[in-house]
Amino acid sequence: MGKIEWTIEDINPESNIPETMYNPDEDSLSTQKKARFKQDTEFRKHFSIWVMIIVPVWLVLTLAVLVLTGLEITIYSEGVLVALLATTSANVLGLAFIVLRGMFPEGNIKDGKNE
Repeated sequence: MGKIEWTIEDINPESNIPETMYNPDEDSLSTQKKARFKQDTEFRKHFSIWVMIIVPVWLVLTLAVLVLTGLEITIYSEGVLVALLATTSANVLGLAFIVLRGMFPEGNIKDGKNE
C-alpha cells in the first residue's frame, strides 16, 4: 500500500473559501427586491411546468384505471374508484388554483407587497 498524504485542504475544506465572499445584505434594498422577484419568477416557471406535466399524467393514469376496470381487466371496488375520482378532481382543481393564484395574486403589487 502507498503512503497516505494529507494536505491542509483535506483537513479543513473551509480553507478553500475566498477571503471576500459575496454578501447579498450589502446590496441596496431595490437590488435585493429585484433579485427576489427574479428568483420568484423562476420558481413560478418551474412550478407551472411541473404542474403542467403531473396533472395530465395523473389524468391519463386515472382514465386508464377506469377503462381497465370497465373492460373488467382489473377489478376495483366502487369505493376505490370513487376515492380515485375524488382525489383526482381535488388534485386537478387544487393545483390549478395554486398555480393561478401564484400568477395572479390579489390586489396590486407595489414594492413587493400586495395591497
